[in-house]
Amino acid sequence: MSLLPPNLARQANKDRFEVELEFLQCLASPNYLYELASKGYLDDPTFINYLDYLSYWRRPDYAQFINYPTALHHLSLLSSSPSFRQALKSYQFVDDMQKQELLGWDSSFGTRFREEDHIATEADKEKKIGEEVKSGTVGPASMSAS
Repeated sequence: MSLLPPNLARQANKDRFEVELEFLQCLASPNYLYELASKGYLDDPTFINYLDYLSYWRRPDYAQFINYPTALHHLSLLSSSPSFRQALKSYQFVDDMQKQELLGWDSSFGTRFREEDHIATEADKEKKIGEEVKSGTVGPASMSAS
């Protein structure tokens, strides 16, 4: 039972939710992870326990609020992999990690845009053919004229 009045308890819960969500989303940034590692946070057992505590964000009722799903992947690695935490102390590792993420985004966005372009192109072609058929500029008569 909370000692705070209900309205203050609600506000405190809301504030905690927002702070934890913001922190969790920072974990999506390889550069932020590098800063945590270089400042020694990832060597602190208390901090690792806090990361374990944040695992409740994997539940769908919480995960729906996360804008950067990579944060959950990084959280899992931070919680369970001492070698990952150690590797984050190397800026070269972090730089490679960031490049891999950018390549992943580029290929998924590029594929999606190419598919959308193809769909738009096919739709445009069909529309153009339909207009040409209606106007009589395509068909047997127009073919013999050329």
